[in-house]
Amino acid sequence: MNQTHKHENSNKFTEIFSDNWERFKTKHPSFDNYHVNRQVELTLRCADPQYGFRQYMCLDCGQESKVVAHSCKSKFCLRCGSLLHAFYSDQDYASEHFPNQSLRSVLEWAVHTKQKLAESKAGGAAEPFTFVPGEVMAVLGNIDQATSDSLDFGVVEVDDTGAIKIYNQYEGNLAGIQPASALGKNFFTEVAPCTNNRLFYGRFKNGVQSNSLEISFNYTFTYKMRPTAVAIGMYRDEASQRNFVFVKKR
Repeated sequence: MNQTHKHENSNKFTEIFSDNWERFKTKHPSFDNYHVNRQVELTLRCADPQYGFRQYMCLDCGQESKVVAHSCKSKFCLRCGSLLHAFYSDQDYASEHFPNQSLRSVLEWAVHTKQKLAESKAGGAAEPFTFVPGEVMAVLGNIDQATSDSLDFGVVEVDDTGAIKIYNQYEGNLAGIQPASALGKNFFTEVAPCTNNRLFYGRFKNGVQSNSLEISFNYTFTYKMRPTAVAIGMYRDEASQRNFVFVKKR
């Protein structure tokens, strides 16, 4: 299949160099050296199909195709430089929040999670607040560490500021944290900083301020652990004014 490859240079930065580079070197000969010339040459050739490209063809129809010109991958190029910056920024973020995981594995997990979420929504799947038995809900005002340790889901009691008062064994095993070492620390900023956002901590603060907190949602823990899908329940016992975060691995 014949196809005309037309390179339309819409990058003003590249146009300026293309039109003025030779004249600039005449006025500023110190820039006329191999390394500078090489970077400018790469930038001028960036995304121009005549200097190399890949052609992708639809495997279903065998006719539709797309041509992708090679990039220069130069830090000097505004296009490639910004992409490199974004790439290394993503790597730094992944290293901090997903330790011991490659960027590729994190991206694959994100794609898989997005697909599962879409399938769940398409099928009308609900996210019920059902893994906490009614008999446990009935005695929350009097629950203690020993009782919470006997439960098959995570129980974290926090005060209105987020400081941990109860951290049960299930949650400790899930997060890889000794329950005793978590007591007194802030759940949202010290123990599980991946929850310090509007979706999680923001809902908690709103519930505490309104003295009405009973919400459930699916979430993914990422801090110092492999991304782990969990069901979350947050509840404020109005009689005792105690706040609880319930966690169950999905």
